[in-house]
Amino acid sequence: MMLKLASSTATFASRSRRCEAGRIEPKPGYCYHASVAPAIMTISAKLAALFSIVFAIVCLGFAITGFTSLGDITDPVQASDARGFAWFWSFLAGVGVVFGLLSWWLAHTKWGQEDA
Repeated sequence: MMLKLASSTATFASRSRRCEAGRIEPKPGYCYHASVAPAIMTISAKLAALFSIVFAIVCLGFAITGFTSLGDITDPVQASDARGFAWFWSFLAGVGVVFGLLSWWLAHTKWGQEDA
């Protein structure tokens, strides 16, 4: 009994015919067939904008908490650290807003439209 290797020319040719309709070029001996292709998760620009704004709101909440707690701190070193903490979260909130606006802009321009 003779065993045929999976990477033989005949096997690769039959796998290539099955995968011709796919977008990915098949590797020798492997088929990216639709039923066995790895799942790819994509996030739309609108969803990315939503996530960015939620992130910015959470960061802004931490920043406001940090700024409002400055009056209760008597130690100047702790007050300086708390101020740095609050400004750091303010910076992160700004980053979230910038990326949210960028994602929203990409979702609403012709360049950022997805194929329907």
